[in-house]
Amino acid sequence: MPSSSEASLDKVQEESKEAMEAAGNLADQTKDQFLAAADTKLQQLDQQFSEWSAKVETWTGQAKATAQDQLDALKAKREALQAKLDEVKAATQSAWADLKQGFSSSLDELENAFREAGQQFQDDPAKSGDSEGPSSTTS
Repeated sequence: MPSSSEASLDKVQEESKEAMEAAGNLADQTKDQFLAAADTKLQQLDQQFSEWSAKVETWTGQAKATAQDQLDALKAKREALQAKLDEVKAATQSAWADLKQGFSSSLDELENAFREAGQQFQDDPAKSGDSEGPSSTTS
């Protein structure tokens, strides 16, 4: 039976897949539809981030430090993506299509970072006996 972390990761990955399929249809969407879909996706990622943050708070030592570094990197990427979304929101109807493409690309990058980070947050290092904590997956 999968742990709640694995089930949560599976849920986020499924939601990400659905969101990406929806993102594939972005070219056919109006600006309002695009913004609604983007806001929904970001809310899902924010929820996952909050769950991971709470989990890391229970960790100690190097495991906590390593995981916190990963969370800080995700937060920075999320903040940069919010800035791009704000640009799209402020864009005129004729300019938003160009900005939309840049936002969609950045969203893909953030989702990939979440998928990679998810591997680190599946197991509690204290329960697994891993004194080093989650391993780093830098590229």
